Amino acid sequence: MSMMNLSLHWNDAPLRRVAVASWEDASRVFCTDRERGAYGASQMRGNCGVITRNRNVVAYVSYNGRVWKGKPSGWTKDSTPLFDPCGPDPGCPPPSHISVDRDSFEWLLDHAMQDRETYLDGGSAASDYGDELTEWANQEAARCAAIARLATSAGLHGVSEKYIALSHRFMSTAEEA
Repeated sequence: MSMMNLSLHWNDAPLRRVAVASWEDASRVFCTDRERGAYGASQMRGNCGVITRNRNVVAYVSYNGRVWKGKPSGWTKDSTPLFDPCGPDPGCPPPSHISVDRDSFEWLLDHAMQDRETYLDGGSAASDYGDELTEWANQEAARCAAIARLATSAGLHGVSEKYIALSHRFMSTAEEA
């Protein structure tokens, strides 16, 4: 496969084109950039994820890291990915090309707990920023659930259980708001 370019364009960040050698490489680069910036799907701009070869669109990477043939507008429910980082498991987290250990997960867990307590100490769900608290808590719950799936795939089941519990705590915060 000849060299291709992957377009990355999130929020107000400038458009970047990154050379990739394969579908797997495109997925890895896209997901790494997405995770590094903590971007949501709604923050994809313009041709974010589009893969070109000789200035022609050949494929694109969807938010979940799957690579699809053609342009995003050509996707149908019968489309088959060119590359699927999850393989046959549709519930798996984005590609886990980043190797992590138990200490990293524990540090992230401590950090998430501290963030939650700091945020909640600043006010209550009854205050004027209930919507902001709800949005933040929902985002954190989703992030913890994704980390739980990653921990499970890394065989760190005890850590995974902690993240699942923390995800539920964030959800209860959102429900109170």
